[in-house]
Amino acid sequence: MPTITAVSGTTTPTLILASSIVGSQEARTIEHELLDGPSAYTLLPAGPRKFALELLYPSEADAEAARTMHTLPQSFTISYPERLMLHGLQYVRFGEMKIALDPDTRRRFVLTLNISEVS
Repeated sequence: MPTITAVSGTTTPTLILASSIVGSQEARTIEHELLDGPSAYTLLPAGPRKFALELLYPSEADAEAARTMHTLPQSFTISYPERLMLHGLQYVRFGEMKIALDPDTRRRFVLTLNISEVS
């Protein structure tokens, strides 16, 4: 079971939905097109990984508590040994968050948020 911790507390979603575990990472290499020859490149480290996570909670109250925790200006850490891509990931939230009734169960709630890896 995944656990997300921050200075303000801990939240334990039932599951991080597999369909949402898609990470992206932008290359920051800069291409310089030269008029008299082949292109030149400035090599820079890749940007941070970014994810859109869907956290499944057993109740609306649990999802709302997690949403409230994610509104505070702090970083978060995921402990999820079953998903190596996420286990130990430190992140900050950006963009909007949404809470919705899970369409499959119609009893659980899904908190959707965008995150960016931090070190």
